[in-house]
Formats: sequence, structure tokens, C-alpha cells
Amino acid sequence: MNRLRYGRAAEQWLDGLPLGNGYQGVVCLGRPDSTTLLVNEGSAWSGDAGSPARGLPVHGGAGTLAAVREALDAGDPARAGVLARDLQGSHCQAFLPFLGLELSWEALGPGISRELDLDAATATHVVEAGRQESFASHPHRVVVHRFTATRPVAVTVTLGARVGRDVDVRATGDEIVARLRLPSDVVSDWVDPVSPVRYGSDSRPGAGVVRGWIEGAPGVDLASPVALEPGQSLTLVVATGTSDVRASHRLIAALRRRGRRAAADGYPTLAAHHRDDVAALLAPCALVLPEGPHSALDTDLRVQRWEREPEADPALPALLFSYGRYLLVQSSRPGGLPANLQGIWNDELPPPWSSDFTLNINTEMTYWAAEPTGLAECVDPLVDLLVRIAHTTGRDAARVTYGLPGWVAHHNSDAWGHAAPVGDGDPSWANWPMGGTWLCAHLLERIRHSARPDDAWLAEAAWVVAGAVEFWLAWIRPAGPAGFADTAPATSPENRYLHGGAPVALAASTAMDRALLETLVELSDQLGRRGHRVPGADRLASLVSRMAPYAVTPAGTLVEWDRPLEEEDPRHRHQSHLAAVFPLRRPLPPAVLDAARATLEAKGTESTGWSLAWRGCLWARMGDAEAAWECARRAMRPATGAGDGAPRHRGGLYPNLFSAHPPYQIDGNLGLVALMVEMLLDSRADGDTVVIEPLPALPASWPSGSVRGLVATGGVRVDIDWDLAVTTVTLTSPVPRPARVWGREFMVTPGTPVVFSTDAAAAAVR
Repeated sequence: MNRLRYGRAAEQWLDGLPLGNGYQGVVCLGRPDSTTLLVNEGSAWSGDAGSPARGLPVHGGAGTLAAVREALDAGDPARAGVLARDLQGSHCQAFLPFLGLELSWEALGPGISRELDLDAATATHVVEAGRQESFASHPHRVVVHRFTATRPVAVTVTLGARVGRDVDVRATGDEIVARLRLPSDVVSDWVDPVSPVRYGSDSRPGAGVVRGWIEGAPGVDLASPVALEPGQSLTLVVATGTSDVRASHRLIAALRRRGRRAAADGYPTLAAHHRDDVAALLAPCALVLPEGPHSALDTDLRVQRWEREPEADPALPALLFSYGRYLLVQSSRPGGLPANLQGIWNDELPPPWSSDFTLNINTEMTYWAAEPTGLAECVDPLVDLLVRIAHTTGRDAARVTYGLPGWVAHHNSDAWGHAAPVGDGDPSWANWPMGGTWLCAHLLERIRHSARPDDAWLAEAAWVVAGAVEFWLAWIRPAGPAGFADTAPATSPENRYLHGGAPVALAASTAMDRALLETLVELSDQLGRRGHRVPGADRLASLVSRMAPYAVTPAGTLVEWDRPLEEEDPRHRHQSHLAAVFPLRRPLPPAVLDAARATLEAKGTESTGWSLAWRGCLWARMGDAEAAWECARRAMRPATGAGDGAPRHRGGLYPNLFSAHPPYQIDGNLGLVALMVEMLLDSRADGDTVVIEPLPALPASWPSGSVRGLVATGGVRVDIDWDLAVTTVTLTSPVPRPARVWGREFMVTPGTPVVFSTDAAAAAVR
């Protein structure tokens, strides 16, 4: 069953049950005498639309870039790193906590049971006083909470701000209204531990409106305890939002209208529309694995026992598969912002790493599984952010930072599209200009997984790609000191190498740079094949072909920078130089793949949650099922309670199944889904034919199971059933498509599934 279950109270945020609608995120904390809904508002970020312009570097420009390159060419990467800091601007802004809604009553007993139904996207809390149901409705854009009494009870409803100044909360009749001012600037506490949160005259307004009613009763007064008789239900809807300073007078009125519309529709309609909405996204794709003796345990106990006895709970990976897709649907919907480092949930101020969009792996990983598990529309907010950066802030960053045309984005971004190198940062991560180019790879994934890409979408994508190509044509040096075209100054995020015994970051080029630029060239080619030519793409292809080739170190591992260099940390959590293997899927010679394998072996199978997921994806891509499974198994162990000698950055799961970096980051959850997809399906295009390889890295611990609704190249839907030696594959396609499975070729036509079995002599058409 796709449910998280708990027989104890939620004592902390990481015990809570997450809900979301793409605009709002909620963590539900249930206790015997109270329930707290910690509400995040997706638009509640510090700063304002002018923040990226104020964050541009002061001392950047072509002259500074030239000085950095001169230092590198002179063999002084340490000085190059010092000079590169002049190319840095200011920090990104932060995703904020917002409101807390609490229901409290006189405790009538010690017990509570809590459940999160992933299929219905609904949290349920049952106490002796009654039953509560919570969900975040995307159709109505409100959070909904219903308390149904099983005996007479008086419920006190309290709304409070969790961030802000000039907070004003007033309850009148059936409504509670909270007004607040958001911080105008928030920096990470490691940058400014004394005053990381700042307010000013430009602080934006935020607000929340709670509307309540008792079904069958004439009215309710939320300013006083609400008396419920057995069978009565108190329903609350929460509307939240922010605005710029000039539109603050309209914000409350808009939220009140939203709450009234939801109340007018009533709870049954709200619940039905919500269920239909989430089912349309979640139901078509599912992984089913056999249940074991631990599958019936409470979820936190399942995780605790998993590390010692994974064989007793073979269904836990399937639950994590569903949970990851659930988190993405709750975090990232059309019209909202992309999922940030914590999805759409955050409990801290300042939040970890600003809870921003980290573009050197984490944001991309969050969306790796979206297209192949049928959640293409959840990628739309990411594409919208990419388009906005390409049109605006990315062009400013290219011009002011480097004096170059086109557009560029670096390691971090935020709701305002920050694109310049962030300030106060080590060049190993801050001075990395490939963030926007990696985001462009998601455009290629959309094309790969689409049956028939929309022409207007392709035109917009071509415009975005053209600006990136324009930047790289101006950036790449046709012949560096070593004779190759290079991308100096280049970094391999977030790793460093030793020079004269000291760690440095900058080099003439990196393996990751080549892989990303090759992907940009392929994307340009795919757009051109569909009638949307990208100017300069042929020249970029020529330059990239003259970059230093992928190479092997004397130790047999893959060269990370422009030449073999001694890594500061050979087990570093990033494996950026292996991006060509996964997720970018570049065609590589056997010697390079062998070197990638040796690199993974040297890094080991101990790391952060998201890094374990990436390593597992790499192993699966290379066909090593058991090595991939070992990474997945470690990613599903408890994040805490590891005992003495455990690594500081131990990946695993918190009680509510949030993945640990640590702390919580959603990319670990979604990376784990991507890892399971890689175990279950590989597909590629061979001309017009879709080549499908079922179960390319199936671990021995999964002897039977099924998966429904995977999306292969060309938009072909793939269902797979397996049981020991027999595997059955069912293909459907919205358009006629030639396909090849196990060397057999056939045509998949709309409305006619094609079924293949390993024990069948030929394909059977059902």
C-alpha cells in the first residue's frame, strides 16, 4: 500500500507528513491534543525582482576574466582563484517559512495514529477526540483541513506567523487574517552568523487567510473555542500569498475571494477535485514489489530495521518510488516555481543553503525521473525559470560579469532568477558558469521522451539554446596553452585538486564542461531536425570537438580536469566528471567507461543521500545491478542513529522518509526514483526506431515485480512484469512508432498494445 503510517505523535518537523499543491507546502504535525500545519508559501522568498541586478559583481568584466586566464596560463591557479572572486556578485535570496495553523483541544487520551495516503495525497490523524484529514488542493489553491468529532470537544484554532515583521493576526467570525512583512534580504548563516535576516523599506508583504465552517451549522466564531458535537466537522481552508509593495492592498482581498470560493464548493467537492487532480498524475505509473514480514510495520520502524534486514521488507523500495514521485507532484506544478532544495517545504530561517535552486547537480537531479515516469508537466516550472533567466538575468550576468553576449547562469539561483556567480564563495562552486547549460539538458529530455513535441515549445527552446550557444562561442578559447580548445577558467563542482600541496579549483577545462557542451550541441541538432535551427551550432560543434578528449589517469580513473591532477578528496561526494555517463548519456569508448567504473570503485559506496543516488544511477547505466543496488540500499537506511565511526555526511532517510544530505534535500528522494528507473528500463533512438532494453540492471533481491507507466524514448509507454526467468513487456504509443525489444522489430500503433515475453516465440498483439 502506498501509505506512510505512524503510531506515535510527531515531535519534530522531520516526523511530519508533507503535503503540497505546487503553490503551498504543508508539514502536518499531529499530537494527541493538537495538530499543527506548518504552511510554506511557494512565492515567499526574501528579496524582490530587483535582487539579481543588485547582486551583480562590482569588479567583473572582460578585463577581470582576462586576468584570471593569464594567471592560469602562467601556471598559478591559486592566484587565478583569488582573482576569480572579483567575478562574484552577492548571494541568492532564500525560501522562507511562512505560517503555522494550530488546532488544540483537551486531550482525551494518549494515543494517535497518523497516515499519509500517497495516492490520495491526504494526511490523516486519528485521536480519541476525532479524525482529521488534510490536503493541499491544486485546483482550488488552498490547504484544506477537516476535524470530525467523535465525542463533544472544543477546538481552539490559532494562526501565527513563522517569519516576518509588523505581524498582525486578527480573528473575526469565520475568518482569521494574518498580515506580515517578509525579509528584504537573507544570507546563509555561514556568510553572516550575526545578522543573516534583514528587513528594509522594500520588504514585500505576505498574508494568509483562514476560513472555517461547520457543516450543517449557521456559522462559526474562530476567535473562540469551536464546540463540536459527535458527528460534526469543522473545515478550515487556508489561502496564502505574497505581493510586491505596490500591490499589497489587493493581496488580502484576493486571498479572501479564494477562501470564499473554496468554502462555497464545500468539503466533498474540494476533496473530489483534489483526488482527481493528483490521481491523473500519480496513478499511471507505479512500481510493485512483493511485501515481506516488515512491510506491515509503521514506516519509521521499517526504516530502522531496513539497514539490518533489507530482505525482510522487499516492498520498501516501491514505497520510496511512489513517495519520490509524490513529492515532485506536491512541489512542482505549472504556474508555480520549481522544486527547491527542500521541495516546497522549509522549517528554518535562514534555511539550509538558502533552500535555493542549486544548479550544479541538485536541481537537475530532482527532475531526472520526471519525464520517464510520466510527470512531464511537473518539469514546466523548471523550464519557465530557465526561459526567464535566458531572457533577463542570464543576459545581465553574461554582460556584467564577463563582458560577453548571450546568457549564462552559475551554481545558484532563486525565485528571482539569480544568474551571476554568488559572492563569498569558494571558486570551486561559485565560479562555475555551466548551470544554465545543464538546465538546457532538460529540454533535450523533453524532446527525447515526447511523442510529438509542441512546435511553439520547440521555438521557445531554440531561442533559449541560441543564447547559450552565443555565450559559449564567445567564451571558449579556440586554442589554449595545451593546444586544445578550452573553457578556462573551469571548475569541476565542487571538487578541488592539489597544487604545490594546497587545494585549488580552477583549470583550463574539465570533463564535465565537455560533456555539457556536447549535450548542448546535440540539443541544437535535435531542434534543427525539427525545423528550428540554432545559429552558431555548427561552429560550437567544431570548437567542442577540439577540446581535450576524455582521458584516463595513470591509476586508471577518469581525468576530471584538463589533465591528470591529484584530487584533494578522491571520495568527494560530487562525481561531476562522470556526468557524460549519466545523466548526459554521451556515447563513450570502452576505455572511458572502464575508467568511469574505476572512478566509482575508488569513491566507494558511502556518501550523502543524493550522491548515493547518483552513484547508483551511474552503476545502473553501466549495467552493474548489484553495485547500483548497494547504493540504493544505503540511501534507504536510517539517516540517524548510525553509532560511533559513522561518516559525518551519511545518506539515509528521516522518519518521514525525507532523504538526508544531511540535512533534508529532495534531490535524494527523486534521485532514488531515477536510480530505480535506470534499473528497470533503458531506451534510445536508432534512427526512427526506439530501442528498448527491459530490466537492464535488475538486482537479485528483486526476483519478481512489476512496473507500469514508464515512458521510453519517443513517448512509448512501457509496462514490465517479471517473475524469475519470465519477463513480459507491454508497449503502447500515442503515435505509430517502430520499436526493437530483445532484437525483435515491430510497429507500435495507437490503441493496440504490443506484448512481448521472454518465453514467447514471437510477439503477440492483444
